[in-house]
Amino acid sequence: MRTNLRNLFSLSLMAAAVAACGGGGGDNNGGNQQPQAVTGKAIDFYLSGATVTFTDCGNQTATTDSQGNFTFPAGCAASALTVKGGVDIGTNLPFNGVLQAPKAAATGTTPVVTPLTTLVAQLGPDQAAALATKLGLSGKNLLTLDPMQDAGVLQASVAVQQLLDQVANTLSALSSSDAGGTLTPEQASAAAVKALADSINAGSGTFNVADAGNIKNVVQSAVVNAASGMPPSVQNSISDAAANVAAVSAATIAAKVGEVQTAMSNVTIGSSPAATLSQLGSKLDTIAQSTTSPAVSNLISTVGADVLTAANAATSLSQLGSAVASGVVNDISAALTAVGGAVGQDLSGIADGLQNINTYSNYVQIGNVKLNNGTAVGIDTVIASADATKPVAVSGGALSDVQVALTAQGSPFGAAASNVRAGLTYTLNGNTVTVVIDEVDLTFNGSGVLTNATVPAGASYSFSVAGAATASASLTNASADNLFSNGNLDLSVTSFLSKLKSASPAASGQIAAYTPKTGDTVTVSVVLGAKTTNSLNVGTGTGASAKAAAPVTVGTVSGLGIRNATLKVNN
Repeated sequence: MRTNLRNLFSLSLMAAAVAACGGGGGDNNGGNQQPQAVTGKAIDFYLSGATVTFTDCGNQTATTDSQGNFTFPAGCAASALTVKGGVDIGTNLPFNGVLQAPKAAATGTTPVVTPLTTLVAQLGPDQAAALATKLGLSGKNLLTLDPMQDAGVLQASVAVQQLLDQVANTLSALSSSDAGGTLTPEQASAAAVKALADSINAGSGTFNVADAGNIKNVVQSAVVNAASGMPPSVQNSISDAAANVAAVSAATIAAKVGEVQTAMSNVTIGSSPAATLSQLGSKLDTIAQSTTSPAVSNLISTVGADVLTAANAATSLSQLGSAVASGVVNDISAALTAVGGAVGQDLSGIADGLQNINTYSNYVQIGNVKLNNGTAVGIDTVIASADATKPVAVSGGALSDVQVALTAQGSPFGAAASNVRAGLTYTLNGNTVTVVIDEVDLTFNGSGVLTNATVPAGASYSFSVAGAATASASLTNASADNLFSNGNLDLSVTSFLSKLKSASPAASGQIAAYTPKTGDTVTVSVVLGAKTTNSLNVGTGTGASAKAAAPVTVGTVSGLGIRNATLKVNN
């Protein structure tokens, strides 16, 4: 399952993943003559050995080369396209998904095959413009626009693929929940695509693919679409099964798609596809973590077919799904009791399985926060301050530092080095100040308490200011910097602004404008991302109250942390 998802994700980033031929000379030799070939190309993560089927040309096929290139077969001037198989040479893993594009002719443009063209193929090419509008991409040609050259299309493509992955996984898990299921991955994908395309098409406004209500409708339709591949027990109660599966899975799927949307929210298109992927940095790790998460499959498998086919269970299952997505063990237990009452079963035996789906056992815990080295503020209070009516007071006349208590719960880094990438951003008077630290080495004692935090010599800082004033700079640390203070990761605003001043003379006259002072209200986010591991779990609380921290993206660091805390600076 991890392989399938990872490669589906890779394709969502392959803006022009597998392109048909365009071009053609001016000799007008007739429809049976093959136009001049224009080679399609997978962007950076190439598909090697993928099979491209030209469905309108006798199902003839072509195989992509090691760089993802292919051409139309001789005599085939126009065809719909289907892409399967092959190996993603970026991961060396097989691709098990399916992408499509509607019938395309080689007429001087290069059609693209993406998750968005797959939806267009379902609805028909005449609906491409309407689909673009409903995805917030009005005026963009989804059939020819390379997503790696358009941030909005890239964001939508990755989010759509994430939703399709999660829905297909839900269907596969349901098919396996009882004996007799025969649903193939290709059938699950097709059912998910049809359900999403129909749901978007039926709406009148912009369709948010991370909205739990929208996702519930998509899953419910997808279960019905996939009915023929479901076990007899599910087929015999398909209406109840569709409603129940949608109810219990929507919140978890929404969380995963939301993580991807957050990671892709500040994409900047680079001078080349490679430059774009490079600036994405650890955002790719966050997206891969969401894409490969087994949470929704485990949820369906753990709840089981007996419960998922019961009548009158959708309301309590929706409560259970929300509790599982939040990861709060006590809420899961209470919701599970309600489901048991609705279906007339004792479900206490599956409590541990549900609690372990999202419960962190190996994570970096964010605890209390100190501002200007003052009195510690509870993490729940800091999180709640994202509501602007609940700002956290900061004394001292200016915001000088933000200290975050860190504790290692279990083994968050495994056998790898305990280092992270860190980001701090705040918005003040129309300016957004962003600081990215490429490496922070953390030391924890045997009890998991942070005892040191250091930016090693040779690590890099990057700074940017956007808004009424602008500045940017980067520097390499000449000697180690200490970011530790009494069990806290100490993010010194004063120190960072000093470094910005030294690295960017243009910014020196603006430092005062970047410094939060008495009377200012500041919105602050802090993120920790993986440095030497594939992913990093960051959470709040412990034991039964443990749950994931908020998904946050700061510059090129995408991970988990504190999002949009609101601070009020006082004397």
